[in-house]
Amino acid sequence: MSNNLAKITAIASVASVFAYYANSLYRQYGEYVSGESAENDNMPPQFRGQAGLSGRRKPQASKKPSINDRLNKELNELYVSGQLAIEEENYSLALSIFERMLEISEDNPSIQQGKAQALSHLFKIATQLNNPELTIKYAEKIIEFFGKPTSSDQLKEILKFHEILIDRLVAIDKIHQAISTIKTAIKKYKLSDTQMAEQYSILATIYQAHSSFTNNEEQLDTIEKSINYAKKSGDSKLQINAIFDLFYFFVQENRMEEAKVAQNEIETLLPQLSSGYFKSSSDILYKFDRYEQFIEQRERFITFIKENPSEMSMEKVSLENLLNGLIYETAAAHNELGHTEKALEVLNQVKDSEYFSYSPNTKSKHFQVTKATFKNSLIKMHLKPRSTPSEMTQDQKDGLLVCTISLDQEDKPEPLQQEQPFSQSMIKFKFDSADLDVKKPYLAKFEYFNKDKTELFSTFYQLIAPQEPQHPLPTNK
Repeated sequence: MSNNLAKITAIASVASVFAYYANSLYRQYGEYVSGESAENDNMPPQFRGQAGLSGRRKPQASKKPSINDRLNKELNELYVSGQLAIEEENYSLALSIFERMLEISEDNPSIQQGKAQALSHLFKIATQLNNPELTIKYAEKIIEFFGKPTSSDQLKEILKFHEILIDRLVAIDKIHQAISTIKTAIKKYKLSDTQMAEQYSILATIYQAHSSFTNNEEQLDTIEKSINYAKKSGDSKLQINAIFDLFYFFVQENRMEEAKVAQNEIETLLPQLSSGYFKSSSDILYKFDRYEQFIEQRERFITFIKENPSEMSMEKVSLENLLNGLIYETAAAHNELGHTEKALEVLNQVKDSEYFSYSPNTKSKHFQVTKATFKNSLIKMHLKPRSTPSEMTQDQKDGLLVCTISLDQEDKPEPLQQEQPFSQSMIKFKFDSADLDVKKPYLAKFEYFNKDKTELFSTFYQLIAPQEPQHPLPTNK
């Protein structure tokens, strides 16, 4: 996988590098030149051999054209037609043409350059069409075509295609095959310590996102192997990535003392702390409901930004809204811990900020707010459930969500209130009242009840920024 700190912010996914490596393969295989001579010596060793595709032969009047001559001519004609189809963006036609080239080449092993060119173009077409099944098919064929690597550079190219193959397999939920592909590469090739660390890191990433395909012991063993090989390689970035996997695992398993040890080791290895590190680590803590540790790490993040504002490269209003958003998220965590007074104290701190001009979306135990706006004198809020039906009781599925907005005005003591039945799709609230002041922020309180309102499942809050804030966010020009 990617050998840099970006992995910290992309725990559950594998990087897509199709276009780059398709072009790399294309350059490696070279171009056919119809009607013009090409130097066979410039081709990689596995693509040298038969003339015809790599250069023009002088006609020999005394001999009948050989089978290879006729096949070379047909392949060249197919190549020209395929190129024309690509230029015209007729990819279905191009696909059929280069598949015919591949068929001819596979039936005639002596013409390997035709196979190389066919595979190169088929792979490019598959990625252009964004067709994962075809991409998998031709990535596998390319890996097979490479055979046993004869150099470290060739091994690197093979591993690139392995990563593309794994990425596409994961994308279409062929997780077992993706895992098997990684394990095969580890056993099949003579990998360096760096490459071993990368392969085990890929495997650990898949296990993180698809834990049902492994067990805790195997997952931890994979991570530890990645760490050990990363340490042997001497690459500190690889070590950070691998230990970050370990941090993720311990947080997931609620082994918080061990997670803290891993976190300290990461911070020791980092050349300097960064906003990316703080965001990623605290996001993981929130994902697994480790609210106390989340609050601690988020507050460190807030302090870091206040002390290093230049790192964010933001205008004053944008920076203050970023800070408000981070502070706001700690309020949600306090609320989940049952610290309602503290949560309201933090929410009011954000609400009273002169720079509050953007509404962060609340994520609670049961719901995620996806929209909270105050426009055209209307307050709109959309929510979706975080729990799946299998995780809910029947009373929760039949429940009600009650939203209350206090107007905070002495002459208007009655709050605005609406209720909506629970839905597995989207739950929408819209408040249209002449009593709403477009220059004021508002706090919405959500209460999740059973149908008869005799049982309260949870309470959470959502702040709504003013329609006309004191300091509007800068608009993109």
